[in-house]
Amino acid sequence: TSFGDYGEYFESIDSQKIPTGHIVALVGDKIRKANSQDQQCLGVVSKTAGIILGGSGFCWQGRFLRGEFGILTQEIPDPKWKPKDGQTEEDRPLITVEVENPNYNPEQEYVERAKRPEWHIVGLLGQVHVRIDKTVLVGCYIKSNDDGIGTRDETEQGWYVMKITTPYDEEKGYGVAM
Repeated sequence: TSFGDYGEYFESIDSQKIPTGHIVALVGDKIRKANSQDQQCLGVVSKTAGIILGGSGFCWQGRFLRGEFGILTQEIPDPKWKPKDGQTEEDRPLITVEVENPNYNPEQEYVERAKRPEWHIVGLLGQVHVRIDKTVLVGCYIKSNDDGIGTRDETEQGWYVMKITTPYDEEKGYGVAM
């Protein structure tokens, strides 16, 4: 498999799955299919991201309390410390640990974002596979149509098309470009 883009997880605004290859736009911190009125699109739902951020693969993202710049930490006495000859409790070293959220329930089963339909990897940078309509040619620029599919941008201000990997198919209703 060839990985060609950098991606990050984003949740859909309606909690529904957005098919791969659609251009998406942000609404607050969530995504939806882009439309022709969007001045700025975020990226493309991707399955070729080589680096993926925001996955929360191991636990609920709210497990630890956060401040302005990330997870809060505190220093506590090292619970694994074993005193050596002559050492007292005052010699116990401190360790830095995250401050757990009181709302965190370790008994509740956590389902990672990769296994939930409302979470999408959005290719933000790199060579991304985009669904396109029949107006798109190699070397042109694209923007979103009203269904999150790339269409030719006559102003040449959208995304540049390097190549077409799947020609437009009337039956499917799209082709694929990079």
